[in-house]
Amino acid sequence: MNQEKEAGVGPPVAVVTAAALVLVLLILTLPSGTFYTTDAGANFLLARRVAEQGPGLTVDLPGSHVSGELLDLSFTALRGYAGSPPPHMFLTGSEDGWMLTYPPLFPHVSALGLKLLGLPGLLLLPALAGLLAALLAAKLETTDRREASVCFLVCLFGTPMLFYSVVFWGHTLGVVCLVGAVTALVRDRPVLAGALASAAVLIRTETAAAAGLLPVAWALAGPRNSNWLRTLAAYAAGAALVAVPMMAFNMSQHEGPLGTHAKAGVFLKSAGGDSVAEGMLRKGLTNSYHFLAKNQRMKSPADGVLAAVIACSAVAAITGPGAVQSLFLALSCLGGVAGIMFALAVPGQYASGLLLVMPAAALAPLALKTAFDEADPHWRWIGLFLLLDFAAVAAIAPPGGWQWGPRYLLPIVPFLAILACKALKTVRRTAVTLLVCSLVMQFVSIRDLRGQLQAQERLVEGLATQQPIMTDVWFLAWQLLPSVVDRAMLYTPGKSGLEKALRVLQRRGIDDLLLASGIWRAEGAGGTTVPSELDRVLGQEGWRATSSMHSVFPTGDRIDVWRITRTSADLLLNTVPMNKWKECLKTRALPSNSRQGPMAPGPG
Repeated sequence: MNQEKEAGVGPPVAVVTAAALVLVLLILTLPSGTFYTTDAGANFLLARRVAEQGPGLTVDLPGSHVSGELLDLSFTALRGYAGSPPPHMFLTGSEDGWMLTYPPLFPHVSALGLKLLGLPGLLLLPALAGLLAALLAAKLETTDRREASVCFLVCLFGTPMLFYSVVFWGHTLGVVCLVGAVTALVRDRPVLAGALASAAVLIRTETAAAAGLLPVAWALAGPRNSNWLRTLAAYAAGAALVAVPMMAFNMSQHEGPLGTHAKAGVFLKSAGGDSVAEGMLRKGLTNSYHFLAKNQRMKSPADGVLAAVIACSAVAAITGPGAVQSLFLALSCLGGVAGIMFALAVPGQYASGLLLVMPAAALAPLALKTAFDEADPHWRWIGLFLLLDFAAVAAIAPPGGWQWGPRYLLPIVPFLAILACKALKTVRRTAVTLLVCSLVMQFVSIRDLRGQLQAQERLVEGLATQQPIMTDVWFLAWQLLPSVVDRAMLYTPGKSGLEKALRVLQRRGIDDLLLASGIWRAEGAGGTTVPSELDRVLGQEGWRATSSMHSVFPTGDRIDVWRITRTSADLLLNTVPMNKWKECLKTRALPSNSRQGPMAPGPG
């Protein structure tokens, strides 16, 4: 490899600047009053605590006080899913309070952006990391500025990196560290490579497999010389310089070297008496399907069929040039276009398998075959690294489904983008088609993200009163966390929980509150109170519903917000049955015998 190629050439400054401006525009136009998913809400708690009070690990538990008195933890908004102790996944109890189970580095550093720029400032680090990761990927062994520009734009805007760059998650920070580690190994800087890989794990625990397998792939298929053992030792030394101090801290604070979240169960036990190997194999096969082909919004097995059609370009890598290969490549193009049509018609593509949100990933096998035929020493071991990482993640990750793009494969996505761009030299028309499909898919995901956040903001506006908030949808409290963190928000699982909470509130002298219930995520996180029983429960406890709003999300999720008040002699004369209110939702009008409160029925 000559020196010019080793040095690498990046895209022009004008291209990088334009991409940065696009990210800034996206961040400024996205609603910032709420966060997407519970992970961001949990990290926000610690970032806000650091911004207001300085470095620390403990946070206050939202909604734990009503009328100045400590409420039983079973009613806090952080109550766990399916009856698990509070909180679920994201915080853990300690002597001093509640601690984040995720690695604390990302929210600590993000606190500065929050303090300087408000909520949009929390997206500063993810956006910068996404930009830098794409830039490093474009410079990896690229000698032509035009090729580097294409690779840079595809990596940033044609992969799930775009989505992760405009949400408050630390995923892109982990990715940029791993891309940097690969670049450092290519440049023969193993100490730096080890340090960067170690930093990736400290930011995002799920990058542990990639960080550990990187030197393994290099040792098995990397350039052969007399210093390969010294290179591995230097990589380990660099990793230790960063990891040992932080792992010791995690051991003392989180009872595990990678934090409580990792300790909770990255390696899951196999069921039914199967051996560990059999359990990992079964999980690996299931996860492979989820990570590559599963789409929560597409009827099964249509998602698998569409992904298989897109992946025909991988089959084309096996066949030689000719009519058969052309047929497979044409099918790949057809699958990519079909995926776009579905994404445009059905919101919610951000939870799809990789081939459905990044059709160009199917070009990776064809490009790798070309690299192997050309005896490229670097792509030999990088290709092995991609295969090993995918196999390891599929075998040890939690069951597939909520992979978000998928997040577990995000560390290898920039390399898939590079390979897709390499395919331009051999199958130009197919590569251009699938790259354009991938670009469209990512901006569709941003459209879906905006729609979700806008719906959440409308819901927050409906809750913008001083009454306590009660919900039987455990996910809802986390989704609205940035907006209601200082409010009393209670979780009431099921009819019995609702009855008990109403009695507690009555004893505390509270006679006016909001109840949020409905369907939140079709996968089973909906409210647990049966609407038909709500009238009876409220009547038994001496409460009634006096007004309501109705909020429908782009994904089809629905939340109804009822204003619940204590009944009295004069209020009973104006009581409106719950089924009457449901009819009013359709006409968006208040019933004639009701008194208009601070909330009128909202838009459907």
